[in-house]
Amino acid sequence: MSRLISVVSMAGTLSSYFIGGQSFRPDVRRRPSLSLRQISLLFSRRFPKRRRYKSLSPIMLDILKLHDFVYCNFKKSYDLGFPNGKLGRRGKTENRIFPKKKITLPLTEKESDYEVPSGVLYPLLASLRALVRIENAQAQWVTDPHNFFDEHGGELVENLISQLESLGNNPQTLGKNKIAYTSLYNLAKIRVLEKEP
Repeated sequence: MSRLISVVSMAGTLSSYFIGGQSFRPDVRRRPSLSLRQISLLFSRRFPKRRRYKSLSPIMLDILKLHDFVYCNFKKSYDLGFPNGKLGRRGKTENRIFPKKKITLPLTEKESDYEVPSGVLYPLLASLRALVRIENAQAQWVTDPHNFFDEHGGELVENLISQLESLGNNPQTLGKNKIAYTSLYNLAKIRVLEKEP
Protein backbone atom coordinates (compact mmCIF):
# COMPACT_ATOMS: atom_id res chain seq x y z
CA MET A 1 0.00 0.00 0.00
CA SER A 2 2.80 2.45 0.83
CA ARG A 3 4.41 1.73 -2.56
CA LEU A 4 1.12 2.62 -4.30
CA ILE A 5 0.84 5.87 -2.34
CA SER A 6 4.44 6.68 -3.24
CA VAL A 7 3.81 6.05 -6.96
CA VAL A 8 0.57 8.07 -6.93
CA SER A 9 2.34 10.96 -5.22
CA MET A 10 5.19 10.77 -7.72
CA ALA A 11 2.70 10.76 -10.63
CA GLY A 12 1.08 13.95 -9.36
CA THR A 13 4.40 15.66 -8.85
CA LEU A 14 5.90 14.66 -12.18
CA SER A 15 2.81 15.50 -14.17
CA SER A 16 2.85 19.01 -12.71
CA TYR A 17 6.47 19.42 -13.76
CA PHE A 18 5.60 18.44 -17.30
CA ILE A 19 2.55 20.71 -17.37
CA GLY A 20 4.36 23.81 -16.12
CA GLY A 21 1.33 26.10 -16.13
CA GLN A 22 -2.45 26.27 -16.29
CA SER A 23 -2.72 24.26 -19.50
CA PHE A 24 -0.16 21.88 -20.92
CA ARG A 25 2.10 23.71 -23.30
CA PRO A 26 5.61 22.23 -23.42
CA ASP A 27 7.11 25.60 -24.34
CA VAL A 28 5.82 27.41 -21.24
CA ARG A 29 8.74 29.09 -19.53
CA ARG A 30 7.25 29.27 -16.07
CA ARG A 31 8.72 27.13 -13.34
CA PRO A 32 6.34 24.25 -12.74
CA SER A 33 4.65 24.28 -9.37
CA LEU A 34 2.42 21.90 -7.51
CA SER A 35 0.07 22.24 -4.63
CA LEU A 36 -1.55 19.57 -2.50
CA ARG A 37 -4.88 20.61 -3.96
CA GLN A 38 -3.63 19.87 -7.48
CA ILE A 39 -2.45 16.42 -6.40
CA SER A 40 -5.83 15.63 -4.88
CA LEU A 41 -7.64 16.90 -7.97
CA LEU A 42 -5.39 14.84 -10.18
CA PHE A 43 -6.50 11.61 -8.59
CA SER A 44 -10.09 12.53 -7.83
CA ARG A 45 -13.08 11.23 -9.72
CA ARG A 46 -12.88 14.29 -11.94
CA PHE A 47 -9.50 13.25 -13.39
CA PRO A 48 -10.84 12.53 -16.92
CA LYS A 49 -12.43 15.99 -17.07
CA ARG A 50 -9.16 17.76 -16.41
CA ARG A 51 -7.84 18.47 -19.91
CA ARG A 52 -4.39 19.53 -18.88
CA TYR A 53 -3.70 16.19 -17.23
CA LYS A 54 -5.69 14.20 -19.74
CA SER A 55 -3.42 15.33 -22.55
CA LEU A 56 -0.50 13.70 -20.70
CA SER A 57 -2.26 10.36 -20.28
CA PRO A 58 -0.59 8.68 -23.30
CA ILE A 59 2.87 9.35 -21.88
CA MET A 60 2.24 9.36 -18.11
CA LEU A 61 3.66 5.88 -17.55
CA ASP A 62 6.69 6.89 -19.63
CA ILE A 63 7.17 9.96 -17.42
CA LEU A 64 7.09 7.84 -14.27
CA LYS A 65 9.62 5.40 -15.73
CA LEU A 66 11.70 8.34 -16.97
CA HIS A 67 11.94 9.60 -13.38
CA ASP A 68 13.57 6.34 -12.32
CA PHE A 69 15.75 6.21 -15.44
CA VAL A 70 17.11 9.74 -14.88
CA TYR A 71 17.59 9.06 -11.16
CA CYS A 72 19.56 5.84 -11.80
CA ASN A 73 21.61 7.38 -14.63
CA PHE A 74 22.38 10.67 -12.87
CA LYS A 75 25.86 9.46 -11.85
CA LYS A 76 26.64 8.28 -15.39
CA SER A 77 25.60 11.67 -16.82
CA TYR A 78 27.57 13.46 -14.10
CA ASP A 79 30.68 11.51 -15.12
CA LEU A 80 30.16 12.58 -18.75
CA GLY A 81 29.93 16.26 -17.75
CA PHE A 82 32.70 16.06 -15.15
CA PRO A 83 35.11 13.26 -16.18
CA ASN A 84 37.42 13.80 -13.18
CA GLY A 85 34.69 14.81 -10.72
CA LYS A 86 33.45 12.86 -7.73
CA LEU A 87 29.69 13.13 -7.27
CA GLY A 88 29.71 11.86 -3.69
CA ARG A 89 32.16 14.58 -2.62
CA ARG A 90 29.93 17.54 -3.47
CA GLY A 91 28.97 19.61 -0.44
CA LYS A 92 30.45 19.79 3.03
CA THR A 93 31.81 16.64 4.67
CA GLU A 94 29.02 16.42 7.24
CA ASN A 95 26.30 17.32 4.73
CA ARG A 96 26.97 15.84 1.29
CA ILE A 97 24.56 16.83 -1.49
CA PHE A 98 24.70 13.41 -3.16
CA PRO A 99 25.46 10.92 -0.39
CA LYS A 100 26.53 7.47 -1.52
CA LYS A 101 23.85 5.07 -0.35
CA LYS A 102 21.61 2.46 -1.93
CA ILE A 103 18.21 3.86 -2.89
CA THR A 104 15.42 1.59 -4.20
CA LEU A 105 13.02 3.50 -6.42
CA PRO A 106 9.30 2.82 -5.83
CA LEU A 107 8.01 2.34 -9.38
CA THR A 108 10.60 0.21 -11.13
CA GLU A 109 12.34 -1.04 -7.97
CA LYS A 110 15.69 -0.22 -9.59
CA GLU A 111 18.55 0.69 -7.31
CA SER A 112 20.72 3.76 -7.37
CA ASP A 113 24.07 4.06 -5.61
CA TYR A 114 23.60 7.77 -4.89
CA GLU A 115 20.78 9.78 -3.38
CA VAL A 116 19.69 12.60 -5.70
CA PRO A 117 17.73 15.40 -3.96
CA SER A 118 14.38 16.24 -5.57
CA GLY A 119 15.45 19.90 -5.84
CA VAL A 120 18.16 18.72 -8.22
CA LEU A 121 16.18 16.01 -10.00
CA TYR A 122 12.98 17.89 -10.84
CA PRO A 123 14.54 20.74 -12.86
CA LEU A 124 16.36 18.08 -14.88
CA LEU A 125 13.15 16.11 -15.47
CA ALA A 126 11.18 19.27 -16.26
CA SER A 127 13.69 20.13 -19.00
CA LEU A 128 12.64 16.96 -20.81
CA ARG A 129 9.24 18.49 -21.55
CA ALA A 130 11.09 19.96 -24.54
CA LEU A 131 10.72 16.45 -26.00
CA VAL A 132 6.92 16.52 -25.81
CA ARG A 133 4.50 17.85 -28.38
CA ILE A 134 0.71 17.92 -28.49
CA GLU A 135 -1.20 16.57 -31.46
CA ASN A 136 -4.96 16.16 -31.37
CA ALA A 137 -4.98 17.08 -27.66
CA GLN A 138 -2.67 14.14 -26.87
CA ALA A 139 0.94 14.39 -25.75
CA GLN A 140 3.59 12.40 -27.56
CA TRP A 141 7.37 12.23 -27.54
CA VAL A 142 9.26 13.99 -30.32
CA THR A 143 12.18 11.66 -29.68
CA ASP A 144 12.82 8.82 -27.27
CA PRO A 145 13.53 10.45 -23.88
CA HIS A 146 15.85 7.65 -22.70
CA ASN A 147 18.06 7.92 -25.80
CA PHE A 148 17.97 11.72 -25.54
CA PHE A 149 19.09 11.62 -21.91
CA ASP A 150 21.82 9.09 -22.72
CA GLU A 151 23.10 11.40 -25.45
CA HIS A 152 22.66 14.81 -23.81
CA GLY A 153 22.44 13.99 -20.10
CA GLY A 154 26.07 14.94 -19.48
CA GLU A 155 25.52 18.42 -20.89
CA LEU A 156 22.24 18.87 -18.98
CA VAL A 157 23.78 17.72 -15.69
CA GLU A 158 26.80 19.96 -16.25
CA ASN A 159 24.46 22.94 -16.68
CA LEU A 160 22.46 21.83 -13.63
CA ILE A 161 25.55 21.53 -11.41
CA SER A 162 26.78 24.97 -12.47
CA GLN A 163 23.36 26.37 -11.49
CA LEU A 164 23.60 24.48 -8.18
CA GLU A 165 27.04 25.94 -7.47
CA SER A 166 25.86 29.47 -8.27
CA LEU A 167 23.13 29.00 -5.64
CA GLY A 168 25.53 27.98 -2.88
CA ASN A 169 25.12 24.21 -3.40
CA ASN A 170 21.59 24.32 -1.97
CA PRO A 171 19.30 21.79 -3.73
CA GLN A 172 16.11 23.29 -2.25
CA THR A 173 16.98 26.72 -3.64
CA LEU A 174 17.79 25.17 -7.02
CA GLY A 175 14.41 23.42 -7.10
CA LYS A 176 12.67 26.78 -6.64
CA ASN A 177 14.84 28.76 -9.05
CA LYS A 178 13.09 29.81 -12.27
CA ILE A 179 16.39 30.44 -14.06
CA ALA A 180 17.51 26.84 -13.51
CA TYR A 181 14.31 25.47 -15.04
CA THR A 182 14.43 27.89 -17.97
CA SER A 183 18.11 27.31 -18.67
CA LEU A 184 17.78 23.52 -18.69
CA TYR A 185 14.59 23.62 -20.75
CA ASN A 186 16.19 25.92 -23.34
CA LEU A 187 19.25 23.68 -23.60
CA ALA A 188 17.07 20.60 -24.15
CA LYS A 189 14.91 22.47 -26.68
CA ILE A 190 17.99 23.54 -28.64
CA ARG A 191 19.23 19.93 -28.78
CA VAL A 192 15.80 18.77 -29.99
CA LEU A 193 15.66 21.47 -32.68
CA GLU A 194 19.16 20.58 -33.88
CA LYS A 195 17.97 17.04 -34.61
CA GLU A 196 14.92 18.10 -36.64
CA PRO A 197 15.37 18.10 -40.44
